[in-house]
Amino acid sequence: MIAIAGGDVVVADRVVTGGTVIVDGEHIAVVERRISEGPAGATVLDARGCHVVPGFIDVHVHGSQGHDVLDDGAPVAT
Repeated sequence: MIAIAGGDVVVADRVVTGGTVIVDGEHIAVVERRISEGPAGATVLDARGCHVVPGFIDVHVHGSQGHDVLDDGAPVAT
């Protein structure tokens, strides 16, 4: 198992600040609303300061809904 911990996790209706994504094999097992090391023996990846986008296969996008990710500021967070 892998615990991707501490990042801002982008889910369908919000961004979970300081969340954890637990990956079991090829599947997302759970998205937690807190920083967690996951189950015993899990590999922990420090994602603090990063956006984690569980379930996205290809995040190569240039924008959405009037926002261009190449613009200055924080367009990805917006």
